[in-house]
Amino acid sequence: MGYTYWDNFISNWQNQQSASSNPLPSILASTSISGWTFPRGLLNSSAPLDFSTDYLPEPWWGNDGNSPLESVVVNYNPGKGAVHQHFSQITNSLNYSKFVSHQVSNFHVPFKTTNAWHKSRRATRIFDTLNRLGILGNQNTLDNHLSIELIPWHTANTKSIRPYIQSNLLSVYKNSLIFAANESKRIMNKKLKSKVLVRMSGSKVTALLNSFNKINISSKITAQGKCTSGTGAYLRFGFSQIPGVEFIAVWGGKTHNDFPSNNDMDEIFKLI
Repeated sequence: MGYTYWDNFISNWQNQQSASSNPLPSILASTSISGWTFPRGLLNSSAPLDFSTDYLPEPWWGNDGNSPLESVVVNYNPGKGAVHQHFSQITNSLNYSKFVSHQVSNFHVPFKTTNAWHKSRRATRIFDTLNRLGILGNQNTLDNHLSIELIPWHTANTKSIRPYIQSNLLSVYKNSLIFAANESKRIMNKKLKSKVLVRMSGSKVTALLNSFNKINISSKITAQGKCTSGTGAYLRFGFSQIPGVEFIAVWGGKTHNDFPSNNDMDEIFKLI
């Protein structure tokens, strides 16, 4: 599973897109891809027929399994896809793992905006927090961080993906959350080893856990609270089927899709 699964997923996506002779995406005539239902109702933007499935899925970004790992984060979804991510711009068959490794090592490539986002909004925020706590050494590049998306499809509107998540709970669990949990065991620093940070609000996490419980994926919330600032917050939970790994949801008021303030991050990390 993990990296190999997602390599096959991207290959299957490319094959299905290439096989379509219809001006509309092949997704309209298909029912599933690698265990995920085709998201017929998902759009990349508000433009008509700008289907999410016409854009290179982004199930993960950063560490490709071959570099030292210092942090793992689960995000809600990749956000809106850009022109260079459209299927028409991806002419070669991809091995997704090798593709991401190349992009992460070359910030001048078309995917430099993706690199910059994951580095500034995820990796650097985590690594700076670890450094302030005197924990992390020199392993602090995007190669040392792994972002995993709850679902792989690009959409600008996160509200629109909620029904899709509900229809694909088992795939979310098996291919996103278990992937994150397994990789977290490779984390080098003791603070985050076997821990997965989740950039989602507590209400979204709680709703997701309740949905998992209904399909016999049991979970338990072990701690939750707010920072002394009154804005940052956290929720710690785990799954009985994934022993030894803890998930920590982190969010903050008016932070949008970023982590909370440095002071809040320090406070939360001291509690981990």
